[in-house]
Order: sequence, then structure tokens, then C-alpha cells
Amino acid sequence: MENLKAVVICVTIILILSGVLGFLYYKFELPRKEKENYLNLHLLANFKNNPIRTGYEIELEDRTILQGNTSKSYELIKISPGIIKIRNINIENQNFYIEEKIVNLSKNNTRIDVRLNEQKPVKVDVYKNDSYFVNVFSEYFKDVDFCIDYSYNFMFVEAINFTEINKEGFEEYECYRGDFSLIDNNKTIEISFNKNNYQEDEFMSLFLIDSLGNQKIVKVK
Repeated sequence: MENLKAVVICVTIILILSGVLGFLYYKFELPRKEKENYLNLHLLANFKNNPIRTGYEIELEDRTILQGNTSKSYELIKISPGIIKIRNINIENQNFYIEEKIVNLSKNNTRIDVRLNEQKPVKVDVYKNDSYFVNVFSEYFKDVDFCIDYSYNFMFVEAINFTEINKEGFEEYECYRGDFSLIDNNKTIEISFNKNNYQEDEFMSLFLIDSLGNQKIVKVK
């Protein structure tokens, strides 16, 4: 019996000690390790050099997505180190382009500024040789596709060196993947065609469409 009591006492003491050690680990050691595995990221979005409240999305290396809102001062975000992708998200009727930053986060208290941009006007020049050449310029008009509408007597219309696509909302037109952005630069679109019984009242229009659905309509003919 004495041996049995001694075993029970030993087991009880071991269980108590295990519980105490477990409590101490989860109370103090685990939070300390978790704290060591996170860095402080300070995120600010600005528009025209002024801080602005907008949404953000951060994609971690393990594809975990963090979302929240910025404020008019640096937003503190605790995050695991590694390569992250930061994108803005429009809120409250905002119409900013989606900008993405890829950051190798390795230092604590890293500050990141995301510059927001809106559509800027598109300037157009059209000139004609054997084809129509449409030269477009903008300070900011991002991720452009375009579509062409034309009258019946224009035949074999084609945008040279662009890939034809189906564009939602423009199914009745001939549409192309632009694969370009206008950011303080220009782009020339060459449109080749043949004319059949061509009349002076024929028409051709070009629709420039950015990633937000903004449009610039160009009267080619």
C-alpha cells in the first residue's frame, strides 16, 4: 500500500508541475516567441501628397490575406517577416487605380507609403496614310484595352500587333488587349483596313478602356 501511495503522490506532483509549466509557457514564453516572429509595419496611403483613408490588402508568403483600412497617419500592422504584396482597395466611392508593392519585409518598424492615382485626361492625335494611326498620351491611364466600331464599308479592319479579345460590355465591337499603360508616355495604335464602296459619311471610333472601366472615345473617322 505504501508503494501505491508513493506512486500516486509522484504522479500527482508530476501532473501539477506539468500544469504549472504549461501555464507558464502559454502565459509568458509562447507570447514572447510569437512577438519575436512578428514585425511592426507602418502603412500610409497618400493622394497628391496628402494622407488618405482607403482600404488595403496584404498577401503574405503563405498566401494569407490581411485586410483593413489606412488612416491619416501611419497605420500599425503586426506581420510576419518575408516577401509580401501590398495593394490598395477602393472604399466609399473612391476610383483609384489598384497599385501593388512587393516588399521583402525583414526589418522592424518598416514604413511603407502607397501612392494612389486617379485617371488623367487622354490626349489624341489621328493621322492617316494607308492605315489610320492613333497616337494617345496621358499622365495616368492604366492597363488599357481598346475596341473599334466602324461603318459597314470598312473591310478587314485590324489593329496591328495587338491580340483580339472578347470584352465584356463591348461584345458588338472588335476589341483588343492593349497590354500598355499611359503614364507620362504615349502609344500609337495602327488600324489597317480596306474600303468597299467608301463614302464620305463612313465612320470609325476607338474606345480606350482602362482597368477601372473609364473610357476615352476617339473619333478616328
